[in-house]
Amino acid sequence: MSGTVRIESTCIIRPISPTSPQHMFLPSIDSLWRWFHYNQRILFYKFPSSSTSLSSPPSSDSFVSDLKRGLAVALVEFFPWAGRVFERPGDGRLTLDCNDAGVPFIEAQADLPFSILESDGFRHRSFFRNFAPHGEISKWTGPDLPLLSVQVTRFPADEGFILGVAHSHIVADGTSLWHFLKSWGECTRGVPLSMHPVHMREAFGPDNLILPPPCAEEDKGNGFFEMLEADSGKNNLVQRDFHFTSEMVTKLKQMANDSLSAEHKPFSSLQAVTAHIWRHVIAVTDLDKNEKSIFFVIANMRSRLNPPLPEGYFGNAIIRDGAIARKEELQGESLGATALRIKELIDSLDDTKTRSFYGKVEVLPFEKVLEGIDFSMFSLQVSSSPRFPVYDVDFGLGKPLCARCPFIHGAGEMMWFPGKDAGSIDIGFALPKFIMEKLEQDDRFLHF
Repeated sequence: MSGTVRIESTCIIRPISPTSPQHMFLPSIDSLWRWFHYNQRILFYKFPSSSTSLSSPPSSDSFVSDLKRGLAVALVEFFPWAGRVFERPGDGRLTLDCNDAGVPFIEAQADLPFSILESDGFRHRSFFRNFAPHGEISKWTGPDLPLLSVQVTRFPADEGFILGVAHSHIVADGTSLWHFLKSWGECTRGVPLSMHPVHMREAFGPDNLILPPPCAEEDKGNGFFEMLEADSGKNNLVQRDFHFTSEMVTKLKQMANDSLSAEHKPFSSLQAVTAHIWRHVIAVTDLDKNEKSIFFVIANMRSRLNPPLPEGYFGNAIIRDGAIARKEELQGESLGATALRIKELIDSLDDTKTRSFYGKVEVLPFEKVLEGIDFSMFSLQVSSSPRFPVYDVDFGLGKPLCARCPFIHGAGEMMWFPGKDAGSIDIGFALPKFIMEKLEQDDRFLHF
């Protein structure tokens, strides 16, 4: 069985009732994402058997019809997904045309039993990239591109299905994506939304940012985009999934806390686990002991701004920053000392830093924004979040069995999801092959 996925049909889902046509302002922090690939996520669901407690389990055909109807209802409130992005005449600034052009809905069929995937915990396989659309899109190329696309892949004997989504980061960050997916489930089940989206992108308009002086038009910065394209496909990447049980997470937190004095606040799960990963990955690289590495985190800033944004703010409200350490430092310090590096980085992400960075993106060419960053450093990055409401995405069949990223594009990038058991964490991880092989041979990485 090859994992072949056959596309059977495609239709366009539009809001169930027309929304008001409008051109929505896009902050520069949204437009920045025009240069990057679509985000893809896949959720695994199992159809209930006839012995289930459900009085009349739905057929797969009727269930897919319910998904389409629920999506049409959800798009009334989450209308930006159904729009298109265009360049404004004159200055070329991206603008969101909320025109109800719609969301492509793809129906597909896989050639292998769902139970094959379920039996090994949905371990990553190379053909997972066929379960979500737009894997080939590396950047925004024009107003014909949809901003959200959906794929439902069914399996023989209707054992289960995979819901794959691909979205343009121009429209929304991960917090908004999972808010939408949870709401889509609620619309499909016919229950009121637990939280409504708030459309107020003017919160990041120029008047609300800390703007630097503009630079000369001819100052092109550091050639970031040329380097980005040159590095595409450079590394022979291997993608793996790692599961940290709640007991493992608790033990790492305890180890980190015990290794530092009581004056330090307790470390979070994210801080302890990222410190553990950083130390073990760097240990198996071929970096010289004096070479530096950088560990990036991406933080949701909604509650950290002054004034804070509503929890339901729909758009991008994130900031990325990194902690730097030499290999020798990481090998010589305690787990708690490394966790403290991550904690101090996260604590530094505040209103001023966010509005200053967004202000740079507003005024300066993006290449200039990144000036001074050493891109030769070995980097790791946490993407997604174990706090996202993955298991609240219920379309009437109950919780998903798990979530995965079908294809991770960058070396050192990690996709974090909550595990199905409370307190556990699933991490999809891409690394150059020789590093991944050494990491998998490191007995103390998953046994400590």
